Amino acid sequence: MNEQVEYRYCYCLNNPLKYTDLSGERTILGRFFNWIGEQGAKPWVRALISMPTMLSIAPAEVLTMDAMSGGGFVTNFIQGGFSKGFQGVGNYFTISGQMFDTGTETKGWGWRLLSRFTWEGLNTSVGNIAATLTNSSGVVDDIQYYRGATVLKTRGDYGAITFGNNIIGDRDIEALPDNPLFQHEYGHYLRSRGSGPGYYFEYGIPSLWSAATNPYDHDYFWIERDANKAAFIYFTEQYPGFDDWFYKRNPLYEEGDPRNYSYPVYKYGHPYRPTTLTINKH
Repeated sequence: MNEQVEYRYCYCLNNPLKYTDLSGERTILGRFFNWIGEQGAKPWVRALISMPTMLSIAPAEVLTMDAMSGGGFVTNFIQGGFSKGFQGVGNYFTISGQMFDTGTETKGWGWRLLSRFTWEGLNTSVGNIAATLTNSSGVVDDIQYYRGATVLKTRGDYGAITFGNNIIGDRDIEALPDNPLFQHEYGHYLRSRGSGPGYYFEYGIPSLWSAATNPYDHDYFWIERDANKAAFIYFTEQYPGFDDWFYKRNPLYEEGDPRNYSYPVYKYGHPYRPTTLTINKH
């Protein structure tokens, strides 16, 4: 009988006259440790107590991880705890490592790698900085890769932007040839790869200006159509029979052109085949 009573009131430390638990599900010690956990989950506690404690115990380790993540470890730890902090470090290594992967399916891998750090050097540097800053903000949910392009999938609903080999997109982007957002941005990556240091001045800045000043017709701006054409040509050449182009979302011709309203099926060498060499910039 005594053993049963002792077990029956274990939730209140065997003292039902002093302690109460209306739900009957948690002990006093359980509540205490749960409260500790709740306090530790608060960003201000991690910023004012947990992080200084970590720095005092293992300053070299914390500072090294933060340096490797471009400030992402401390930022993400304060915002989301250890899991996000270490995820930020892992993302940093992924972003940095993929600068050296130019796509093994293409010929001349060595020349492509040399180009990335010479002819495309400015674009590569800006892209790495932009990707690292995005990663440090803690909004990156996934990092994907497709043939030389690193795709950062983030939260939100804003579209995407391309810096060198890094494509920073919203939650709808997937590094797949049949993803409409990726199709367009991969075209920008191809143009960045081919244009070298002149990309931001000839394409990047005018594209941003068009998006800011003329958002409704931005998809038909010549730079955007140029990116579409570059990607369309690439995918049709890489995948014979490719028929997953989102022609309504990623137009290949000027606004009002009837060719924008039917799937662009072209034979190689056809006079109407889209090409960046014959594009009308006006």
